[in-house]
Amino acid sequence: MATGRGRLMPAPVCIYDGDCGFCRRSVVLARGIVGSTVDFQPSQEVASIYPQITAEAFERAVQFIDEEGHVSEGAEAVFRCLSRGSGFGWILLLYLRFGWFRTVSDFSYTMVARHRGVVSAFTHWTIGPQLQIQSLTRLRWLLLRLMGLVYLLAFASLLPQLLGLIGSKGILPFDQLMQRVEQAGGGWSQIPTLLWLLPTDQGLLGLCWLGLVGSLFLLTNRWTRLASLVCWLCYLSIYSVAQNFLWLQWDLLLLESGFLTLLLAAGSSGQGFAWHRPPRWITLFLFRCLAFRLLWSSGIVKLASGDPTWAYSNALVSHFETQPLPNLGAWYAHQLPETLLIWGTGITLLLETVIPLLFFAPRRLRSLAAILSMGLMLAIIATGNYGFFNILSLVLLISLLDDEHLLWLGRRLRRQNEPPKQFDPRRVPLARRPRFSPVSWAFGALFAYVGLAHMATGMGWNHWITAPGAAAAKGLEQFSIVGRYGLFASMTDGRASEADRACQELEVGDACQFEVLDTTYRGRCGERQQRRRCEPVGGRIELRIEGSLDGKSWAPYRLPYKPEAVAAAPKQIAPHMPRLDWLMWFAALHPAQRPPHWFQQLLFSLLEARPAVLQLFDTTPFGSERPRYLRVQAMEYRFTSNNEEAYWNQRPRGLWLQPIRLEASP
Repeated sequence: MATGRGRLMPAPVCIYDGDCGFCRRSVVLARGIVGSTVDFQPSQEVASIYPQITAEAFERAVQFIDEEGHVSEGAEAVFRCLSRGSGFGWILLLYLRFGWFRTVSDFSYTMVARHRGVVSAFTHWTIGPQLQIQSLTRLRWLLLRLMGLVYLLAFASLLPQLLGLIGSKGILPFDQLMQRVEQAGGGWSQIPTLLWLLPTDQGLLGLCWLGLVGSLFLLTNRWTRLASLVCWLCYLSIYSVAQNFLWLQWDLLLLESGFLTLLLAAGSSGQGFAWHRPPRWITLFLFRCLAFRLLWSSGIVKLASGDPTWAYSNALVSHFETQPLPNLGAWYAHQLPETLLIWGTGITLLLETVIPLLFFAPRRLRSLAAILSMGLMLAIIATGNYGFFNILSLVLLISLLDDEHLLWLGRRLRRQNEPPKQFDPRRVPLARRPRFSPVSWAFGALFAYVGLAHMATGMGWNHWITAPGAAAAKGLEQFSIVGRYGLFASMTDGRASEADRACQELEVGDACQFEVLDTTYRGRCGERQQRRRCEPVGGRIELRIEGSLDGKSWAPYRLPYKPEAVAAAPKQIAPHMPRLDWLMWFAALHPAQRPPHWFQQLLFSLLEARPAVLQLFDTTPFGSERPRYLRVQAMEYRFTSNNEEAYWNQRPRGLWLQPIRLEASP
């Protein structure tokens, strides 16, 4: 009963055909929207109470009777019923005010009513046996825990590398960057980092430790709102000063996912599944949008790159041995027949261009797309070392599921089957729907638009981006909230393009003072790199830094995870991400005439024998003693075949960088 004008009013009633399976399933969905504000009754039970409605009317369409006794049917009845739910009144308003909308709605309802069997079968196979609002509380709980795990892996991987990479005595000291920005009149707006409060090595390590603690709290479901904020702020603070070393796409992906996690955690209680406050659907929708942008952009840029290896579907023929840090699975994958690898390339393009479109499809198609995309990520994990990237991608793909999927999986793992229950739509337990929030929807629309604008910009589709949209994108870019993605657009000459652009942007001053002996930077490997841009070749180029005390005897500086000994199996490194090893792969693709700025700083650090930098290497030939000369050799590595004893074939390719030394003091 409802109260109106001081007297009790009967609750509005929605009367449906109880013998129609599609009608019963639709009632479950409607109940999830309006809750207890509307009473749902089958016509077979209450027809005698409403003699003014004929039996033909009950059979023809659904009937809605409001508190005043006014009767409506068909599309109008559906809209009047749904308008009792929070956030759905605008549909009835459109129906009442616009004739074209009323005509389309009435025609659509009539067609569905006449073909209920076909529509019922279609919804059964695409959505599921029941039409209802799915609960998302368990999914929210799982996403928060998994994001805590990803943060934990990211901070734990960074901790032993930070001082050598960006410490005050590292390769690219963060404090020098902050001093230059401050002298230019910049500050928080140019570099959003908490290190402005304590710009020291202790402050840098403290941020990493604080992020680790926050990730543990998020992982263990304690103070989730505060923990997600701490993790995001700490990673953003380190990312903002890490320069080249954290400018990989998955670092930006973690920041964007972390910001969405902050929004997701805002509705949780911090304990249990937070049943009393279901998550806002718009937040999980943004997770799904991010998963779509990541995969679909990666597929489209491959097709648009013009790289012949993608055009002719033979990219995987060379990918496994030329990727940044292969593992043992990559060696085995490289041994597969070429025909199978060509088919695998086509399947990869299909999974990245067509399947992501199903992320916004009905429930069953969406879950199928999630499973197929997860399979792609697991295949990448098995054949490559990409740090936490694929784990984070799996977390984003899990957002395509719901609580019923998780419960079904739990029952399958426990091998339990639920007994069949008699279906009565009035007794189906309903998930609590969060209250409609215009602010949340407005922010979600802005967030989704900026993400699409980034995706379009990366593909050259700039004509539909408005000036306000570009301004919003620039504002969100400042805090790395929304990014653009597109992985491995080219398998031959384009791999270093993104890293090279980042290097050029960061060259604010040349602090590396050394001279080249005998000739210029140009070496034979540099000439070969120029040829690679016209003619794809197999194998990979590895740069070996060598030092000497007398200019005659040379000894190598060996990184721990790069190919070195030909008989040693490629290592499994992920989820750890050795940042210097990764950038050395990019440097090998860079023309040798002008080594990137960070590479110059690396050589300068080795000439000074900085302890923090030396700790990044597996072996250093002179210990803490300074070498007098450095040079860079280029080595070509190729995977062996099954009938060979070693894993690599190694061949010298000459000097990539001629010998250098520190400039003599005046």
